Amino acid sequence: MLLYYTVSNIYLTQLLIKSQHLYMLYYGMKKIFFHCGCFLRFYQQTQSPKSRDMQEQQNRQSNKMNQLIVEAQNKNGIDILYLLFRYPQKS
Repeated sequence: MLLYYTVSNIYLTQLLIKSQHLYMLYYGMKKIFFHCGCFLRFYQQTQSPKSRDMQEQQNRQSNKMNQLIVEAQNKNGIDILYLLFRYPQKS
């Protein structure tokens, strides 16, 4: 009986140690992901001029596309579908 209690006590302490390790691993990973997120947010803020330039370029392209469609609607001679296939918008 004493041997059974000793073995079960050792088993339970091993389970407790494993659960503590998993707990520490979980919170460690949570911290790592939090700091990675903070770093990525900071990196995106430092890279914002590039992204702004890309956004402006995309806006210019879409404005050109809209002007072409309006011209086609005004002329009524050019099919709008032709323009859409001729100048496909990049998404």
